[in-house]
Amino acid sequence: MNRKLLLVYLACFAGTALADAPLPPPTKTVVCSHSGEFCAASDPGTQMTSITRRGVPGPLWAIPGWQRWLIVTDDGQRVVIGYGGLNLVPKEAPLSTPVPLFYGPAGLIKSVTLGDLYRSTAEMTETVSHYQWEQAVYLDAAGQLVVERVDGSRVAFDPNNGARL
Repeated sequence: MNRKLLLVYLACFAGTALADAPLPPPTKTVVCSHSGEFCAASDPGTQMTSITRRGVPGPLWAIPGWQRWLIVTDDGQRVVIGYGGLNLVPKEAPLSTPVPLFYGPAGLIKSVTLGDLYRSTAEMTETVSHYQWEQAVYLDAAGQLVVERVDGSRVAFDPNNGARL
């Protein structure tokens, strides 16, 4: 899936979530790296997310659980899992709520919390029943994970270790 298609896909969900509409029921999700070499398939039936490489039989590694959205790096060694409520968190969510989480073959590498992005919930956009915490999340041309905050500013992270750049 190319980056533009992924952004359109996330924008569609973001518009739905911003309207405080219920999320769609879980369905199998497949997302590939920008190059298309690696893909992650997240299946609500098996409650597993498997990372595969084109032309190689079987999964290379897996993450327990079904994920609503994820991003795969071009080397297939990292998967970023987004918050299950997409771009919205409940109003009572603490700043310690993990939003993107970085995974590798050995498991969870790092969680980025709302508090890593905002000093208070007042900086987020309030909807009827939630706060919008992001406008977009993507890998940029340099391979960094970029979170576009609701104020339009961008925060970048190294997908290898989750460190803020």
